[in-house]
Amino acid sequence: MIYFEKEIPALFELGVLDEGRKLKVSVHSACAELLSSLTRDPQKPIFKLYERELGIAPMEGFIDADNPWGFDSVFVPIISEDQNWITWSCKLPSKDSSDIFLSDHFWERAFAISATLNITSKMIHVFDGRTESSNPQLFSLDLRTDRGENGGALSVELTREFVKWISTQKETVKHPGIEPAMTQAYEYMRGAENFGRVLAMFRKPFWVNLSVPGNASRLDPDDYDFELGEDNNPIIEPYRLLSHNVDSPIQQLTLLMGIAAMHDLQRKYIGVI
Repeated sequence: MIYFEKEIPALFELGVLDEGRKLKVSVHSACAELLSSLTRDPQKPIFKLYERELGIAPMEGFIDADNPWGFDSVFVPIISEDQNWITWSCKLPSKDSSDIFLSDHFWERAFAISATLNITSKMIHVFDGRTESSNPQLFSLDLRTDRGENGGALSVELTREFVKWISTQKETVKHPGIEPAMTQAYEYMRGAENFGRVLAMFRKPFWVNLSVPGNASRLDPDDYDFELGEDNNPIIEPYRLLSHNVDSPIQQLTLLMGIAAMHDLQRKYIGVI
């Protein structure tokens, strides 16, 4: 079942900062009271589980407009373009050019970011109210944060409004508004010398496929079936992107940067900067 089967006002958004070196994470203030109450206790079992299993720094702060928040305080508050939103900047971990291998500190931050995004997206699903945003919600996330095979697995449910925007895009293997942000994110984390193939593929009538370096590591539609309307044109419906062989937070965060770039482009498409 698609979580956002019906259109609802926006409550959670992702965007691109610093050309792909940072994620922008935004939560509508209407959710703030609930989310703040859910994050004020750093001793919550789910927080302690992630800290123990992933070997990451403790959960710090709580969700509001003035405080860093997350495991290792990876979400840093920034001034929001809209006072009805709480917005954070999340800097991706970067590989030290002098290191041959990625450091323990790198992996700790990478897992801390994934775990914080994981917790945030799950809490968003608890909110059963409605925001007053004039923009529709475009997606929902379900993330896995684990060490090991498929430890960075994710699914992204695209709402009808998001799919409608995808249907307007030209067919391409490397979307010029999305692939560069994904490439920058991956190179920043993994190092240019280890760079592989990043693709942001759009196909008619409304399909998107994102892929990152790895063993066919990618996000694909879980089903390519669609129905035709009375005018013999494809009916635009929500659908889900499912990951394949996404083992690390590097791959997961690169794919999320692709979703963030898509989100930014869709908002500009409807006239929202």
